[in-house]
Amino acid sequence: MTQTEVITKIRVHIAKSYNGKQSDYAESLKVTSSMISAVLTGKKEPTKRMLNDIGVFRVKTIITSYENQD
Repeated sequence: MTQTEVITKIRVHIAKSYNGKQSDYAESLKVTSSMISAVLTGKKEPTKRMLNDIGVFRVKTIITSYENQD
């Protein structure tokens, strides 16, 4: 799932569960409205709780390169 898809799901969650009020969602998470705004604009990553609210979890992939030593 892309960051854009996650943000869209968070927006839909806020619209359905909080009548579109980001401030109410922020209050429920005990974060500032500016934090919600930063997530919705892609400036910050969603918190674990935000991801849980939309039924998503974060998986980090680390890609490394190495040279064959044979």
